[in-house]
Amino acid sequence: MEARKPGIYEDKWVGTMCGRCYGCCAIRVHVVNGVAVEIAGEPDSTRGASGGLCAKGTAGLQVLYDPNRLNVPLRRTNPEKGLYADPKWKEITWEEAFDEIVPRMKKIMSENPQKLIFQRSVLRDTFRAFGEEQFKKIFGTTSFTAGGAGLHCGMGAHPVGGMVHSSWSIIPDFRYCNLALFFGSSKGVGSGHTPMAAARQHAEAKARRGYKSISFDPMCNFSGGKASEWVPIIPGTDGAVVLAMCNVIVNELGIWDDTYLKTKTNASYLIGPDGRYVREKGRARGIERATTPAATGGGPPGMALHIGDDDSNKPLVWDAGDNKAKVYDDPGIKDYALEGSYEINGVKCQPAFQLVREHLKEYTLEMASEVSTVPTETIHRIATEFVEAASIGSTITIDGHNLPLRPASAVIFRGGQGHENSHHTCYAVTLLNQIVGAADVPGGTLGLGPARSLGYPGTGNFNWSPYKG
Repeated sequence: MEARKPGIYEDKWVGTMCGRCYGCCAIRVHVVNGVAVEIAGEPDSTRGASGGLCAKGTAGLQVLYDPNRLNVPLRRTNPEKGLYADPKWKEITWEEAFDEIVPRMKKIMSENPQKLIFQRSVLRDTFRAFGEEQFKKIFGTTSFTAGGAGLHCGMGAHPVGGMVHSSWSIIPDFRYCNLALFFGSSKGVGSGHTPMAAARQHAEAKARRGYKSISFDPMCNFSGGKASEWVPIIPGTDGAVVLAMCNVIVNELGIWDDTYLKTKTNASYLIGPDGRYVREKGRARGIERATTPAATGGGPPGMALHIGDDDSNKPLVWDAGDNKAKVYDDPGIKDYALEGSYEINGVKCQPAFQLVREHLKEYTLEMASEVSTVPTETIHRIATEFVEAASIGSTITIDGHNLPLRPASAVIFRGGQGHENSHHTCYAVTLLNQIVGAADVPGGTLGLGPARSLGYPGTGNFNWSPYKG
């Protein structure tokens, strides 16, 4: 029998997960005589930093044993609601709370369970597993909402991450990345999704490979404080700087990943004067309701994009090899045209990349510098460093597979997207990655947490991924 000190009848380590942020790192809690006395990382779990833990996680005991921690229900006694209205909370017993809430819930369940809505303030696995899922099983409702986060959680970043990377978020591939640009993002420096795993990878990349990071941020803390270079910027002007960098790359340096843009994106799709794809038979019809995978074309249930009279009405591209228009997935295409002007059945059109390239000319270094306060020479230098770091044309062999290697990444999150035109700013950062082909390839910008989008059986999540055409 294990020898114990006098007065100690219990001394054990309990495995669980941290609840101090939505990273939910694996932890061990040292319990002595029923009292938690220490928190440590779990070295045998990949859900964290291989045994490491951040300061917030190790300080979890302060929350657990905070003398001001609420341990009883509160009832609002002031019906008036407003910005400065005092709710006048009053402590009540658990019995009082049950007596008030349970009968009302039973009544709703008997009438229509869908009138019950479960709302969580943040997206955390602990809430999903022990709150949302149990709520669904017990009360038979599928009405859920995530509230309380709003603009400062990723209302621009998450939709763009989903549409481009089929993922909840984006992160540099620290294993192979040589240069990462952060626009209001703290990935790898103790914040964000999978924070501790990313922090370990970020630190190892700097120590072992000379990886460099540049942080565009109004404040020199978090990302900026740990970056190789901090670039002060006026809040909300990230998009102008990013588009000026894109302008430098494609219009001054004349560099882009030709193969990637032609074969992995819609850069070659022909655009008519109405700003829409030029299609085989005409304009696409609108969005219609649908529920089956076949009807949604790979999109989420409840939404389907139907084009023309049937599914053969595909976008057109210009085959520079045969000097004629073809549908985008024609197996006989010799060379996708990214530039030029063409006419098809009397309709004048241009490849999407041609239009984007022309549009980028509006975002001059001088304009971007004036609105952001970032010097023109800084924007130009970093744009040049980014495209050089991308090493367009390089490859790497991983597990027997020869893959493109693009060791440059640009990411954005809460700080950069928490402003007006958030969606467009996030798309600008995505465009920077797309130009050099650094999206979902080794060294580039990767989708993070894609399981939330794949509709894995049992999760109840939509099956969603970007789809061609």
